[in-house]
Amino acid sequence: IAGFQDSGEPLRTDYLDFQPIDAATDVTAPSVISTESQNIGAAQAGAPDTQITVTFADNIAVDASSIDSGDITVTGPAGPLAVTGVSLDTNSDGTPRTATYTVAAPGGSWDLADSGAYTVALLTDEVFDTSGNAVAADPSLTGFAVDIADTTAPVVQSASAPAIDAADTGNPDTQITVTFADNIAVDASSIDSGDITVTGPAGPLAVTGVSLDSNSDGTPRTATYTVAAPGGSWDLADSGAYTVALLTDEVFDTNGNAVAADPSLTGFTVDIADTTAPVVQSASAPAIDAADTGNPDTQITVTFADNIAVDASSIDTGDITVTGPAGPLAVTGVS
Repeated sequence: IAGFQDSGEPLRTDYLDFQPIDAATDVTAPSVISTESQNIGAAQAGAPDTQITVTFADNIAVDASSIDSGDITVTGPAGPLAVTGVSLDTNSDGTPRTATYTVAAPGGSWDLADSGAYTVALLTDEVFDTSGNAVAADPSLTGFAVDIADTTAPVVQSASAPAIDAADTGNPDTQITVTFADNIAVDASSIDSGDITVTGPAGPLAVTGVSLDSNSDGTPRTATYTVAAPGGSWDLADSGAYTVALLTDEVFDTNGNAVAADPSLTGFTVDIADTTAPVVQSASAPAIDAADTGNPDTQITVTFADNIAVDASSIDTGDITVTGPAGPLAVTGVS
């Protein structure tokens, strides 16, 4: 109604036609008005999950009960991730409504192996308004990237070398065991016999081989190095202290970080105590008869033996006595 009081303008009436909208006449679908997803970097390494936030709006009201963990999929380089839960800013119907979806990291936590691009898709017929209209599917609703640079070097978790004693006498070698560990994985192919040196009183020993508890990349990995005894077998002459050193740039993780060199990684001693006395293996002395009449002397032959070695310098004319009816005879020489 338009006009002015006490004016000469005739009364004019305009009619407005109001059309109420209800569930029977609402054909407007709800929509996504915003999304938020966080890139995963070094600061998130080890975290168990991430959150995807999606805000839905409608001309009347979003059906809060239609929002659940099945609304979206998250797919990365290794395949789909699990959407483990969702929370709403308001659990009643209305508009807008913001849903925060929790997405589990592959393998239980974010690490370098998860690097790459991830796509978040909204599925069809998942989120509705109170009139039954669905938010349209969106195969590229949002996304995020995982970029966790690995700068952590692998380490030696343990190292051991057994002492060499009398029980090892005659053995041709010994074993050095080293366990390497990494935050992601040890590069198994980087472990070889050139990783360590073993040095003793007479100089370096030969590292003749290495075996692994598992030949695939992973952590930890235990290497058993075989070290040859000096001269082919352990004996008393090898006694002393031996040092095992880990060399630089030898053992790596799968991202190229190297285990730090260690000049005193471990060590062992050789202490082969010889308590076995040498023995007389044989002794002989010829009988003297008429044929020997006039000869100036005779020979006594004695053969000595030992488990290691007879000291030749200890053999001289004072070793034996020869006594006859007239008393002792002179031992005049030995060869």
